[in-house]
Amino acid sequence: VEHFRSAFDTAGKLVEEFPKELRYLIHLARMQIECPAPQFQDGERAEQNVRRALQLAENPGVWGDLGWAQMLEGHYADAMKSFDHARELGVKHAVLDVREAFVYCHLGRLDEARKSYQQGLDWLNNHQNSVWYTAQARIVKKEFEELLRKREAELSAENKPHPQDTP
Repeated sequence: VEHFRSAFDTAGKLVEEFPKELRYLIHLARMQIECPAPQFQDGERAEQNVRRALQLAENPGVWGDLGWAQMLEGHYADAMKSFDHARELGVKHAVLDVREAFVYCHLGRLDEARKSYQQGLDWLNNHQNSVWYTAQARIVKKEFEELLRKREAELSAENKPHPQDTP
């Protein structure tokens, strides 16, 4: 945990010292979004940093980061709008597909979630020469399948008749 704290401190200092340096803002936001230690994930601060980065330069890929930050905050419809905007700007990437799958899942659109997830996973699996993509494919698969099972159970329970509704 201490190494994460150190990394965040360093990234924060870089952003303070170079507030108009796009790469530092994006790097800090991605750390706040993707840190494997949940206590360091911060969707609200990540969204603020991504929006600052977008004010400095229109970077199509950063719209995907904005969507992921919004998803962490539970703003699923806004996240989907950000992902859609990234696609309108020409972003075609497995990470966007997978992130979109998580949002679809939260929105209860499970067929679309499975399709988007499979697209992203296929791409990740085809790039196994990259250690990062291979690791991401493993991590994402477990997280997505857990979320999908949870949402399927929740939606199934919502659709079951309640005892007072049956004759």
